[in-house]
Formats: sequence, C-alpha cells, structure tokens
Amino acid sequence: MTEADVAILEFFYELGDVDDDRVVLPPGTVYENLVEQLGVLQKSKSTISRRMKKLSEEDLLEKIPDTRGTYYRITDVGVDYLEGNVDADDLEEPEN
Repeated sequence: MTEADVAILEFFYELGDVDDDRVVLPPGTVYENLVEQLGVLQKSKSTISRRMKKLSEEDLLEKIPDTRGTYYRITDVGVDYLEGNVDADDLEEPEN
C-alpha cells in the first residue's frame, strides 16, 4: 500500500455517502483535489489513475465504466481497511 493509495482511499472515505450511495469520481477529479487543490500528494495524473486501477484490482475501489470514462467509488473492503478491520496482508493479490 503506497502513500498515494492511502490518500486516495481516505479521500473517498471522507466524502462519505450521498443518499445512501457512495460518491463516484473519475481519476482526474481525484487528482485535481488531492494534488492541485489540497496539496496532499505530489503525484502525476497518470500515477493517480494507475493507483486507482490497482486499488480496484484489490477490491478497495469499485471500477464503474461509463460512456464518459471510468469512475470509481470506495468499496466495503476499502472502508474496512481504513477503519482497521482489514489488514493489508489480508488483501487479495490480483491475478496476472
């Protein structure tokens, strides 16, 4: 789990739910907020996008394809990880 991974998950976690649905965002919006607006990370937009894809492969984010691009939202596993209910060692490694 990288610094970027934790920052991305925490960002989604802090956004919470809207009408009982978790917030859905594309990588560009996450980059704009974490890097450009909040200054939490010093990473490129492509790095944020790659890490979000990796987090979806580990079931921490859910990938939601859309005609406008790819969107993501935090999963129950992602929430459990941040709340300390799941250890990084317990996460499934994606198959190659």
